[in-house]
Amino acid sequence: MIVLNSRRELAERHIAQLTTRRESIAEKIQAVHAAAAEIGGKASPTFTAELCGKVGRTAITLAAVKFWLQETGNSYHHLTDSALLTGVVQPPEVLALIQKMISVNGKSEAPERYYQDGSFKPLAVTTAEKEDIFRRSEIYGNNAESVELYNMIDQRCRLANLANSPRVSDGTRVLLKDIAGSVFRQFIGQRETPHGSTFFVHLQHFGKDADFRPAFDEGTVSMI
Repeated sequence: MIVLNSRRELAERHIAQLTTRRESIAEKIQAVHAAAAEIGGKASPTFTAELCGKVGRTAITLAAVKFWLQETGNSYHHLTDSALLTGVVQPPEVLALIQKMISVNGKSEAPERYYQDGSFKPLAVTTAEKEDIFRRSEIYGNNAESVELYNMIDQRCRLANLANSPRVSDGTRVLLKDIAGSVFRQFIGQRETPHGSTFFVHLQHFGKDADFRPAFDEGTVSMI
């Protein structure tokens, strides 16, 4: 297969988004860990990870209340979930734990992976993950002919975009813009910028995306 466009800027943006997401997740998990320690004295990282895996207010509240009752030596196994949710007065430290857990709410696929050297810390995007992100950002040409056509139209777009340069005369600017408005117009997109109209090639006419293999903890974050 022929790489039509590497889209490296897109891949680098994806990597930056993933880095920021992992920083946010680590901060939230550590906050749950600290809130659990306020109740249990010293929460184990394994149990903190389990708490952070709960999704939805009901599941989160039940897990926090059960943890509190267990740590304070109170039996709860004879109580129904409904009774635990409505019949137990939750002290401030439990309410705080619930709020911290809600901020995580299953955002991480495996919270335990964030535990390093005694605390929950952001995980660096690995070389393998970066390579995978770069690979899947690439657009592959459908065939050699489509790549040749893409390159020709891309060159036309580059020439047309020179019209935005202040060094170009008015006469030349008109000619350059006409280059994009040619028989190939159906393959060319246009967006307005503070500097004028910018032309680009509609890649979907010429190739296809690489197979999608998400990196750890991309979750539902927009990667566009």
